[in-house]
Amino acid sequence: MFDHSHPREKPCGGALSPYAQEAFPFLKRLPIIHAEATRVRIVYAGRRQFTTAISGKFIIASRRRLDRHILDMATHAGAELIEEKVAAVERSVEGWKIKTRKDIYRARILIGADGVNSVLRKATVGSFESADLGLCFGYLTAPINDECVTLKPLPHRRGYMWIFPRGDHMHVGIAADLNRSSNLRTELDQFLRGQYPKIKPIQKWAALVPRMRTQALRKRVAGSNWILIGDAAGHVESITGEGILYALTSAQLAAEAVVEGKPEAYDLYWRQVYGQILSYSAALRSLAYHKYFCVPYFILNVLLAKVPRKRHIAPSALEAGTAEPEPTFQIEQAEEKYA
Repeated sequence: MFDHSHPREKPCGGALSPYAQEAFPFLKRLPIIHAEATRVRIVYAGRRQFTTAISGKFIIASRRRLDRHILDMATHAGAELIEEKVAAVERSVEGWKIKTRKDIYRARILIGADGVNSVLRKATVGSFESADLGLCFGYLTAPINDECVTLKPLPHRRGYMWIFPRGDHMHVGIAADLNRSSNLRTELDQFLRGQYPKIKPIQKWAALVPRMRTQALRKRVAGSNWILIGDAAGHVESITGEGILYALTSAQLAAEAVVEGKPEAYDLYWRQVYGQILSYSAALRSLAYHKYFCVPYFILNVLLAKVPRKRHIAPSALEAGTAEPEPTFQIEQAEEKYA
């Protein structure tokens, strides 16, 4: 594993849904400081509110602590961490050449788990288009006496704001389509002053996140010796922004494909397991954020969302010719504004 910056905080709120906990039970036993929330508050039409209990609970943790825990799980299982930044990857006779500022490494198979600026994505399917990106901005604040998850849909931005308790601090943030992201911080600050006037930001972050269109999800994200997972693959629910569940699930499916000796099978696996969920989310995003539908959609999503269930695909499907052949990709130059 190449990573020069983990663990670190992120604009991501760190909420682990009941569905993520069911799919990955280790999340229910996190040995780190975290909060547990069983109620969700939806704020709409100014300061009107709808509060409901949920089936199960949200576990909400600092991404720095959660990522540290998962990183420790990996290294304890035998993975080697190389704390260097990958500057570029190139195809080679052996598979891949990995360039860092200190050295050159070689690998037979590469898995890109390096977010929207993925160097592996740029070397295979090309960078994300701006229409498939969102911008989020977030604060860490001192804790307040409120254990409820708060969400405020923003139909004018096709986005939402959130306030998550995380044990010894709060995480607040805002996310929107990139082309509707002007003055994000101003709108978040106004909301906080009205909702929680005593909140005082301690630290802040901003980041690009995937918000995929239906046609973008049709791109292949695996080949004979490479796989993209999580944000690098664009596997984030386009309306609610849930990404941790799909990051973990895609990692598991990628591991299975590699163990089976068929990395390209991953592209079949993820489409069968949660591809429909991501496609429906992308197709319904405009409707879900309509001013008359966004609040009911968020409420129904909290109450009725389902856990992706894995349907295994035998590697023989590839041998039988039912899988699509790997297309030839044009390698695109990374645009400076996404660097």
